[in-house]
Amino acid sequence: MKEGQAVVYQRYLDNCAATKDQYLKAEAEAKRKKLGFWNQSNPTMPWEFRRSRRR
Repeated sequence: MKEGQAVVYQRYLDNCAATKDQYLKAEAEAKRKKLGFWNQSNPTMPWEFRRSRRR
């Protein structure tokens, strides 16, 4: 996640209480550094992409 190769699906974070903060911090760092997925000017969230494919 620190490399920007994943996106935190916050909907399910309640089930990850022990690692929740680690996931959020790693994602925030990747966003800040514009790494991987976050290097795009207007990234499409995976759940939005999947929703658009169903229509």
